[in-house]
Amino acid sequence: MTDSLPVSSPRPREHSIARVNEIVGIDPGVSDCGVFCLSPGGAMTRYVIVKSSPPKVKTLFEARAYAVAKKIFDFIHEVPGVKVLGVEGPSYGSKSASMEQMAYCRMALYCMAGFFLPDFFYYPVAPMTAKKVASGSGKGTKEDVAQAVSARFDIDIKSFAISDAAAIAMTAHGMWSTAIEEAYELERQARVVSPPLVPRRRPG
Repeated sequence: MTDSLPVSSPRPREHSIARVNEIVGIDPGVSDCGVFCLSPGGAMTRYVIVKSSPPKVKTLFEARAYAVAKKIFDFIHEVPGVKVLGVEGPSYGSKSASMEQMAYCRMALYCMAGFFLPDFFYYPVAPMTAKKVASGSGKGTKEDVAQAVSARFDIDIKSFAISDAAAIAMTAHGMWSTAIEEAYELERQARVVSPPLVPRRRPG
């Protein structure tokens, strides 16, 4: 999925990027996974914490990650339509085991979206960028992010997974809004550079 549209693409109003009905922020985790949804206007619509229950027997990373991704996607798919999926990327402080499991989770989620959503736009979100968007500082703590999210959306934050997912959704919303503006600008430039052709009359 691209952040902007080439000149040869359909008009922005006709393109699926303009038909997005929900922006989803996803904070994948080994235990709790936060999912936070915004409307195209930036208002909160719904959120949930997806818990990854410990398996009774030792399972492969792939199997456990797929189960988490399936729960996340089931929640997203409750409201059908074109989605923007903002997913937190790995941070340098993550443990190798959790990074591996979350990599499988992201891959499974991406594949499910490709199969079952009419269209979607995928934005990897750097943790520091999400912190800066939500709290104003890329070095902000989880408490800072939770406080900022709580104040903005007037909700009681009971898990950092929710506030982190909200910060990711806010960041993805900004990226999507920028893509819309770029698409309209490309359309405007295309009209200026390539005016409609007028058939010429043959002499005589």
